[in-house]
Amino acid sequence: MADCSGFGSIDFLVKLTGLSDAGLRLVLALFSAYPLAFIYHAFFYRKNPVLQHAYFMFCGLSIAAFCYGWCFAHSLIAIVSSYLLLHIIGPSIVMVVLVFLFNMGYLLTSYAYYASGDYDVNWTTPQCILTLRLISVAWDYYDGNQDQEKLTPDFKATAIKTPPTLLQLCGLSYFYGGFLVGPQFQIKGFVSFVEGTLMDKKDDNNSRVSEGLKRMFLGIMYLALFAVLEPYVSIQTILSEEFKRHSFLAKAWYIIFFSKIALMKYLAVWCLSEGSCIISGIGYNGKTADGKVRWDGVRNVKLSVYETAYNFQHMIDSFNINTNKWVFRYVFKRLRFLGNKNLSHLLALMFLAVWHGLFLGYFVCFFGEFLVMLMEKQISNMCYAVTKRPLMEMPAPIKISVLAFYVPIVLFGMGYFNVAFNLLTFSRFHEVWLSLYYIIPLVLLVWHVFYPTLIYPIFKRMTREEKEERSKKVN
Repeated sequence: MADCSGFGSIDFLVKLTGLSDAGLRLVLALFSAYPLAFIYHAFFYRKNPVLQHAYFMFCGLSIAAFCYGWCFAHSLIAIVSSYLLLHIIGPSIVMVVLVFLFNMGYLLTSYAYYASGDYDVNWTTPQCILTLRLISVAWDYYDGNQDQEKLTPDFKATAIKTPPTLLQLCGLSYFYGGFLVGPQFQIKGFVSFVEGTLMDKKDDNNSRVSEGLKRMFLGIMYLALFAVLEPYVSIQTILSEEFKRHSFLAKAWYIIFFSKIALMKYLAVWCLSEGSCIISGIGYNGKTADGKVRWDGVRNVKLSVYETAYNFQHMIDSFNINTNKWVFRYVFKRLRFLGNKNLSHLLALMFLAVWHGLFLGYFVCFFGEFLVMLMEKQISNMCYAVTKRPLMEMPAPIKISVLAFYVPIVLFGMGYFNVAFNLLTFSRFHEVWLSLYYIIPLVLLVWHVFYPTLIYPIFKRMTREEKEERSKKVN
């Protein structure tokens, strides 16, 4: 297997921090984006676009070499190959399919070759980000050459008429703020940022610095919390015999905390990455109604929503936002020819699973998410049909009682499937699920068997009879 260790020795820092070499290099690279952002604004911002793209390319390649050594060549292969497909074949569906198959095939082959059985931090981490970025360029180029009158507004907003130059594609791909862990952004918006048309000069104030540093400090906070708490709720702990001896309720709460803490590492790296993007200026997202500049254009997590979520939809909507938007635009909406939203939703989630890797745990997690979301939507629709108003508009005693009962269920449900996501292989997450009596799969199985055959027909008949009674009273 090829050596993908980064250039230069950081053994002293590895011993000092206790982190793995690959993990520490990733964190250092994320922090390096901040001085690079300040250098960019001092010397390149709103200057010649060629110089800007060259700077981004140099920075990204340097980061890739520091983190992954000679394996940075994999990203170059993907970028150059995609560039050739864009320019040789042109804006056809054949080009889109070939760009998709090449990049996904390259990524999945790499997953299979480098898989160790655990979550790996190596060059495939930024490669999965790059894969989506290059596929989106292909789709946007295709959209830009279709009948614009027939395109939906969101497709129009990202469509490009001409393909990017190789330097533009490298600048997009190696931008220091989004190369390693995202966020995703489209070529059209990125080019407008480089050309200085993303925002008016009068809105280009130093508020971006303070907003970017806020996200950086949030990232540091989550990183510190993860480092302190993770040893107490590690994978080894939930696979231990001691864990199995606990009561069901104790294990359920442990799974909740395990999930929350395991996800902190994602919150940390996304906040760190977003902060450097904001300072660079690409986080611009217009202005609020009162004229305040918004810098949340590349936000990947809504922390206020995520940390106070009281249903599954909130958890999904607030987490990994830009990747979810990408999948919605380039997978879900492209499957509209199927004529079935649930099927399109399921296939989009299966795409997300295979994009994460080839382990069964990813597929189980996203399939479970689909079933849970479908169940929640069905229950929510039934409740609304009875109460005629959403939960948040209910009287305080009812609202508090429902939330006190439902929020732990939501957290446990998310944690339950996050066990599969983090443990990856069936032999490992089966042990944990078995100790919890497979409670969530059993509930989902019972619901999805009896809802269409028994629950929904009865509910439909009851609501119809209620409507008929009201109609008689009116008459």
